[in-house]
Amino acid sequence: MLPDPLTVVTTAGHLEQLRNVRVTIADDPGAAWVVTRPLGGRDGYAQLTLDILTAIGCVGLGHPRQVGERHMVRVTAYLTTSPVTDLIVAEAQWLPEEVLNDLICACYIASTRLWLLTHPPVGVGLRAALGERAGAFTRWASFERFWRRRVDVTGSWVQTCPAAVDGWWSHPREAWARWEDATCAAHATRADCLLSGLRRALTAAATTEITGREVVTEVLDHPSTTATEAWAFFDAGRDLFTPARDAVSKLVPNMPLDEFTVAMIAGDGSRIGTVPVPPHMRAVLARQRAASILASGPGAEPLLTIFGEVPEVTTRRADPSRPRPRRRLLR
Repeated sequence: MLPDPLTVVTTAGHLEQLRNVRVTIADDPGAAWVVTRPLGGRDGYAQLTLDILTAIGCVGLGHPRQVGERHMVRVTAYLTTSPVTDLIVAEAQWLPEEVLNDLICACYIASTRLWLLTHPPVGVGLRAALGERAGAFTRWASFERFWRRRVDVTGSWVQTCPAAVDGWWSHPREAWARWEDATCAAHATRADCLLSGLRRALTAAATTEITGREVVTEVLDHPSTTATEAWAFFDAGRDLFTPARDAVSKLVPNMPLDEFTVAMIAGDGSRIGTVPVPPHMRAVLARQRAASILASGPGAEPLLTIFGEVPEVTTRRADPSRPRPRRRLLR
């Protein structure tokens, strides 16, 4: 039986068990784990968005944007195409109610179950807000039992996937070369293997964002990496705009960039108007479509939009000399 879309768990008296449970949950291919911190000042929200992106495997490519945003547009867009089905947020008692509302909304849009692990003391206002949204708090024993039973079913992939072997990220180029001839019952490509292994290591706190980024960068530069595999690694990036721009430019080269609209893109990124999109390019278009809808709305709004740290969006136009109208972001 699946849990509710939002489950609040009290970890009182069980902090020492969190580490072991986290390692167990890491074997579930749909789980991601993020630890919040006191969100002091305006930058706390921005840091949280970066932490969530890292948790779901979006460690960035090359030199990624290191400044977070005080909204969940990018997080929501990546969650919509991510294999992550369950986002577990530890130390959730630090979340201000405004941030909590945005996070719940992001997970709802992306059909991602949200688990909020709280440890006393939980502020009166936050406790009331959580009770209103989730009802009674779930006991630790129920949380632990659910995940152990689920991983008994979903964790079999670690027995067959080469990227489930602990420590491979310390020698990624050698591992990547070995996987070229390997077979995996759980994944179609070695890129899928690597990204799943990376998310598993991040969930178990066995590696870091920096190491993960170094791994992906090294593999991208490997001579055996194919163009299709390189597109798959955009799933580990943080840049919505550039991959989507490259996809539409490649598939519909004669159309100006500012003429692509949200309405032209299928929800799963499989078509641009009547033009079919190869499977390896679909995720980047689906993500940009989702972000543009959140930022500007559906229909005739431009597909290629960008947004900044505050709730504001800009339309990127083909001619940089043309004015760029600014719109308020719909929250």
